[in-house]
Amino acid sequence: MDAHQQLQALRRVQAWYDAHIANCPRSFEWKHGARAGCFKAHGLAFERSPWPSGTAQDDARNAGFDYGYMQAKHDLQKEKEAAL
Repeated sequence: MDAHQQLQALRRVQAWYDAHIANCPRSFEWKHGARAGCFKAHGLAFERSPWPSGTAQDDARNAGFDYGYMQAKHDLQKEKEAAL
């Protein structure tokens, strides 16, 4: 991925996060994970969990990561299909 593609992906991640996650009533840790999952779905490097494994914070982050990754992948696939 070149620098231009990476910048486009970063903008898409931020737009997705703003539309789907930023205003939801979930915890900071869950939102942190959802954003990281969205980064992964867009092929970008993402931040690992800063919380110790097995803690409630890490569990919330991992749940958010799963949601963000799966939902962003789903949304990307819908966009790809609509473009055909």
